[in-house]
Amino acid sequence: MSQATLVYRHAVNPSRGLAATGIIVVKLFLVLPHLIIASALFIVLFTGSLPVGIQHLAAGSMQWTLRVYAFLAGITDDYPKFSLQVTPEV
Repeated sequence: MSQATLVYRHAVNPSRGLAATGIIVVKLFLVLPHLIIASALFIVLFTGSLPVGIQHLAAGSMQWTLRVYAFLAGITDDYPKFSLQVTPEV
């Protein structure tokens, strides 16, 4: 049986700038939803009311999430359609 040799040349002065930049870009993408919600709350703070569009978006996303959870739990056999449109109260 013969042995294999591995030749590896490492960088003397590795640049960590690209790695740091990559981390910053990833963090910006991860924090983007939080910034959007924070800006909506900033609007509420100064106007004293939540815009109707944001109310409908929040209600629609909650209804869609509940439909998905009901499907996963086996409460309903209807596959949840993706819709953020608010359904009227019955």
